[in-house]
Formats: sequence, structure tokens, C-alpha cells
Amino acid sequence: MKKLLSALLIVSIASSLSFAQSLEDIKYSVKGGINYSSAEKLPASITETQAGIGFYGGASASYPISDELSVDADILYSMKTIKYTSGATADLEQKNSAVEVPVVLNYKATDDISVFGGGYGSYLLSAEGNAVDNKSSFKTLDYGIILGGSYTYDAWNFGASYALGLNNLSGVDTNEVKINNITGSVSYNF
Repeated sequence: MKKLLSALLIVSIASSLSFAQSLEDIKYSVKGGINYSSAEKLPASITETQAGIGFYGGASASYPISDELSVDADILYSMKTIKYTSGATADLEQKNSAVEVPVVLNYKATDDISVFGGGYGSYLLSAEGNAVDNKSSFKTLDYGIILGGSYTYDAWNFGASYALGLNNLSGVDTNEVKINNITGSVSYNF
């Protein structure tokens, strides 16, 4: 039993040192960009929708698995805007702000070009329709799938992605609202 515990202790110390060494390989960046958001599966009372422009910004970390693969995670403040018309009311501009955490597997196709895919989760901070708080009309948590690509020049990275919302965000049981998003980003790598 003592030999087994000693062996486990040696393995855990060695793996801890290995993990600490690998933490030095993590690359960090700051990121900002624009969101072009649209909604789907809206209630029948919505007669017309238009995509809207918002913004996002935050920090990113990239953990290399090999020369070509890395796992990238961001923490972002994101504002998504959607415009729609309802038969009962005038035009409405909906702005939802959230903390968003995308995690993707990034494949470096060439020295400069990468493609990535993964998922995201987000937590709704605020929701306003025509400057009126309507956060209670939305669910707090969202999640979805992300696909995209990027181009790297020196320490700068230029990216584009598409996020498909999978969660029904409507706080009303009879309605269904899912938000899809096209993004453009610029990041600076440290």
C-alpha cells in the first residue's frame, strides 16, 4: 500500500510540474469586434425582422495542443441588437447585453490562416426594447455553436465567425426566440 501511495504521489508531482510548464505556453490577447445579429422562430405577432449591429470586447487565451491545434477560450462583453416590427406596436429595437464565453478548437491550416469550431455559453446582463427594461422577457442563459476562421499578421489577428443559437431565449412559454450572429473581430496577441 505504501508503494502504491508513493507511486501516486510521484506521478501527481510530476504531472503538476508538467502542467505548470505547459501554462507558460498559453498565449493571451485582447479582442474586439462587431456583431451582426438576427433572430429566428419569432412569435406570429412579429411581422418583420431586421438584423442589427452591436459590438463585443474582452480577453482571450489560447492553449496549444500541437503545432497545428489549440484550444481557445474567450471571456467577452457582447451586445446584440435586433430590430423588428409587430402589428401591435411600432418598430422596436431590442438590445441584449451578455457575458459570453466561447471555447473553440482552432486548426492552423497555414502559418497565417486558421479555422475553428466549438461552442459558446452566455449569461444575459441586460435587455432593453426601445430603452425599456424587458430582461424578464428573456431567459438568462444561452448557448450555441460557432464556426469561423482567422488571418494572423505579426501580433494582429483578424477573424470572422458565425454563431448559431440553440437555446430558446423567450421567457414566455408559447414563444420561441433564437439569436444567430455573424462577427468580425480584431485581436492583439501578447
